[in-house]
Amino acid sequence: MTKKPKHIKFVDIKKKLVKDDVSQSVLKNNKFSYLPHEGSSDLTPGEFKTFWYFWETITNIANFYGFDRIAFPIIEKPEIYLYGLGKETDLVNKEMQYIKTGKNGLVLRPKGTASAIRLVLNTGLLKNKDIVKLFYSGPFFRKEKGNIREFNQTGFEIIGVKNAICDVELINTIDKILQELNLDNFYFEINSQGCKNCLKDYLKQLEKYFKSKKAMLCPSCKKHLENKNILQILQCTKEKCQALLIDAPHIQDSLCQDCKKNYTDLVKYLKSLNIPFKESPFIFRDIKYYTSNIFNVYLHDELIGQGGRYDNLLEVFGANKRPASGIAINSEKILSLMNVVKEIKKPSLFLIQLGDSAKEKSFEILETLRKNDLLTATSLSKGSIKEQMKIAKDLNIEHVLIIGQEEANREEIIFHELTSGLQETIPFKKLINILNKRLKK
Repeated sequence: MTKKPKHIKFVDIKKKLVKDDVSQSVLKNNKFSYLPHEGSSDLTPGEFKTFWYFWETITNIANFYGFDRIAFPIIEKPEIYLYGLGKETDLVNKEMQYIKTGKNGLVLRPKGTASAIRLVLNTGLLKNKDIVKLFYSGPFFRKEKGNIREFNQTGFEIIGVKNAICDVELINTIDKILQELNLDNFYFEINSQGCKNCLKDYLKQLEKYFKSKKAMLCPSCKKHLENKNILQILQCTKEKCQALLIDAPHIQDSLCQDCKKNYTDLVKYLKSLNIPFKESPFIFRDIKYYTSNIFNVYLHDELIGQGGRYDNLLEVFGANKRPASGIAINSEKILSLMNVVKEIKKPSLFLIQLGDSAKEKSFEILETLRKNDLLTATSLSKGSIKEQMKIAKDLNIEHVLIIGQEEANREEIIFHELTSGLQETIPFKKLINILNKRLKK
């Protein structure tokens, strides 16, 4: 019997599992749930094709409009969000999932913008550049009702542009993505959050107004008023609190000249581009880095994305102040509401191989077909021509390539058309030229 190396620790996994109550139950009943963790989901091959089409559409449009793709870690340092988003926000206090606490704490990323800016500063992307346009996509995580929710998000960021044309470019990009995905009944909701001075003046007016209506507020909004969380009152869904918004002051009356121009320019551009939007004077962000123009995206009246300017975020991270704006959309929400999907490209050929030498040759043939963009299906594990022909028919593939032992030795292959019965033997050297003619590529 071979001696166990001293540096390798062997574990009796069954004994280890028995110590855990859940594992003990699994071992005893010899069964366990195949469901993924609550708040996450699987993607089947069919679903992934739809997801891939969705992502390919986004990538093509992002590339056309000059956005470069980036990627940053799923695990981040908490201070990125503590300072970037604000310690007092619900996202940081209630929704951010720590996987390690203490001095060297770590969290699962809850949002993309702060991570994107950290990447930009870390990698020096702003050196010798006036404008940087970036996009990213991937999973993000937030706590909800005691569980971790995983969701996929695609974000776009433009750094270095101060005026409203930057915001319009982001909104236009999302508009074109949704159109390309054959989605309708979507619109954008816009407002201005103003700069620090604008917001400070507006909050004073709001506080004064709601104090005069305190008796009419719901208990929760009364607490918000006492704690000076005035903007939370605007988000209340209670009917009596909503009714008070009719006469509530609008931030437009508190905007400085720069913020007002940014907002009026945004409205002007959106109208000229015929992008569907509505002005909503009471949408705000509790994340402190947002300034000036902010916007939401709705599809079938369901919120699918949010964005806005964050001109102070780089300065919060200790860098030189630079204007910036961004927007992010929720992939799952869009996929669930997609009603038309373009057909995914299917194989036009099926390769049948008979015998060991033919199987070996098949790898070379498949690689040649791949390099020439001739999508080909095969089943190397099947041996008989009957089995493989059935697979080709099930896949609705009309053109079949057949290689046996003799064909492999002669470096030839048989081209067979299932519908017409046409069949010819083709030398390997002429295969691509003849296939392009037969398939009318």
